[in-house]
Amino acid sequence: MDSQKVFQICKIYYQQAYDNIMSMATIASMDKMNNVNPKTVTLSFDLVMQFSLLQIAAADLNFDREEMKFIRGLTHHDSLVDIINKTGNTKITWEDLLKLDTKDLRELLRRYEPEFVKVSKEFTNIFAFFDASTPKHNYTEDFKRQVNQIIDGLASIDGEVDESELRKSCVMRKALANIEKMKKKME
Repeated sequence: MDSQKVFQICKIYYQQAYDNIMSMATIASMDKMNNVNPKTVTLSFDLVMQFSLLQIAAADLNFDREEMKFIRGLTHHDSLVDIINKTGNTKITWEDLLKLDTKDLRELLRRYEPEFVKVSKEFTNIFAFFDASTPKHNYTEDFKRQVNQIIDGLASIDGEVDESELRKSCVMRKALANIEKMKKKME
């Protein structure tokens, strides 16, 4: 399958996940007791998705332009480098990330991972609460499938599927595990 078709399929999975998170955050924001801003929640999802995909892309020690275009083009908010710059007081661009030696990129990702784990809590808490509240449908399983399809798509976008990309731990996979744990506690 050509890379554009792979990207379009992944974009559909991404949009499904994004729409579910937006709906959950919108409903949560209607309760004045909650201090939930749907835009902040969806932005956190996008940031974690971009960061996680960058972690996956660097796993095979070959982050390339096709992977960069995939990551930047997939999400609604292109702000991963903004967060890195704000947090690290740097002025890095996507092109700079692309030019980095992959080992240096992986080190940069390790350094910033704790920040993105914190960011993931913006959507994981809401997601777990709503999924636990809707026993007729398992949104977590849908979300897991959507995320894994996107990761598989990214892994194949450069024409080679590397096992290291498919197995790589990333912030989004950790967020999924946290959603499952929280959901079980609430049931």
